[in-house]
Amino acid sequence: MKCDSVEITRVPKKKRILFQIPHSILAPSSKPVLVIVPGAAVTPAHYGYLQHLLCQGYSALSALLPTVGTSEPVTLEDDTEYIRSRMLFPVLDIEKHDVIIVSFSYSGLPASAAARGLGKAGSLAEGKTTSVLGQISVASILARGGDGNDVVGTFGGQLPPHIRVDIHDCSMRVII
Repeated sequence: MKCDSVEITRVPKKKRILFQIPHSILAPSSKPVLVIVPGAAVTPAHYGYLQHLLCQGYSALSALLPTVGTSEPVTLEDDTEYIRSRMLFPVLDIEKHDVIIVSFSYSGLPASAAARGLGKAGSLAEGKTTSVLGQISVASILARGGDGNDVVGTFGGQLPPHIRVDIHDCSMRVII
């Protein structure tokens, strides 16, 4: 099986579209489409080799998250909405394929939040035939409840003692 050519194009945040699609996801397939959600400092190009390997039998797609490379104020909720509306819904509702999400690092938060309610039970309740079958998390942050909003809550309401917040320079430091 041969992959279609991949062209990477940088577009403004408001007009971002999916831009890496190894072989056509338009062809009917019983296999799920892998939606690769890059981390905060990673672009879809970093997953090129993985996508090449996946072309041997799976379709995969990826896109830049709104928070990557922007100087505008963008939130986790913006990333969550982008993943849900621009990465998951087109595959689930238009192309009619099941999805497996692959998240890396930071993207575990918005990817989990975007997938809420899109599993088998939620999809069947809405009369849909496709769903998010699962999520593969690679070195990802996973918040309890999957809403992506409460990382500190995952640690029992306060950060672990080895993580310090510096209010003056708006950073977090890990003490070893």
